Amino acid sequence: MASELNLTPEQKTKVTALFEQESKKRQELRADTTLSREEKREKGRAMMAEQEKKLKAILTPEQTEKWQKMREQFRPRQQQSKPSEKKAE
Repeated sequence: MASELNLTPEQKTKVTALFEQESKKRQELRADTTLSREEKREKGRAMMAEQEKKLKAILTPEQTEKWQKMREQFRPRQQQSKPSEKKAE
């Protein structure tokens, strides 16, 4: 991502810290047994929205646009990699 968006060293540091922080929060959310599946989903969506907001504050408008395009291209591949059905062998 850093090379595709041509991040500055300062941006790279901030983005890396943001992703590490958000990853830790997602792990904590997954481990929280007091929440229902739907509550976890809602909190996860809110966390993603907050991460996107923070990322946009770090990136330039051009970088943000490119990042959004990259994300859109990644989503179909991510959906395909989810094992929705077991293959019959």
